[in-house]
Amino acid sequence: MVSRTKLYLIVMGMCLLIMTYQIHSVFSASERQAFQKDLYAFIGLVESGRYQTAGKVLDDSLLFRLKTLDKDLHEQKLAFMEDVFLQTKHDLNDISINQQEKVQSARTFILMVSPIISSENSLFEIWKHKTKEAIWDALESHTSYFQEKFVHAANLYTQILPSLVIQRPLDEWSLLMDIQSQSVQLMEQPDPEYQEAVLYDMLASISKISHEKPEEENQSFLWMILSVGGLIILTLIYASWKKYKGEIKHKPDKKVDSDHKSD
Repeated sequence: MVSRTKLYLIVMGMCLLIMTYQIHSVFSASERQAFQKDLYAFIGLVESGRYQTAGKVLDDSLLFRLKTLDKDLHEQKLAFMEDVFLQTKHDLNDISINQQEKVQSARTFILMVSPIISSENSLFEIWKHKTKEAIWDALESHTSYFQEKFVHAANLYTQILPSLVIQRPLDEWSLLMDIQSQSVQLMEQPDPEYQEAVLYDMLASISKISHEKPEEENQSFLWMILSVGGLIILTLIYASWKKYKGEIKHKPDKKVDSDHKSD
């Protein structure tokens, strides 16, 4: 029979498991908030023209912290993220790049890591919306303004591309890269009919992004609670059953003892 002490230890162990999960979630959330503040400070430094100070923010420790925030991220995506990280550092130190290009490079990096840092991903949503508006603006524009608006839409798409790469499955990378290379080529060698098709491809690739991660995390935690609760209930039922069997087993012994006393 399971003793009360053992049963108490089992229940306490399960409760500690739930508490450990919750504490880990709290620490993870606070780490993400701190990281988000660092990145907002970084983009602020870039926008104010303090490139050297901003470049110092992008050190190896920041890259390590970023990788630990999402340990499930595929190796190829981690490598891609590191390439964008290094490119951003290079752009900030390159004196041949103007202010606008430096800000765009920094924003590209921020948008890439945004879905890793925050499940709400509000920053990416803002620029995704701006990109879609620019694409539709190009598609609906007059012929004389089409090329200018196409270039603007393509530049915005280039800015959110690394974020799309991080969020999309690996088997769709080639499609995203093809859209990117085609848009770059069409900025230099315009072809209105081809450009229109590429703009629609951009829209399709952006529209496929969905944000189901928070729901999956909630479901995961719910399943954990249900599993632990189920184990506790089964343990209690088993303990009660063993106790019941023990009582039945001792009843004949008590009857025999009483018969001996009567003799």
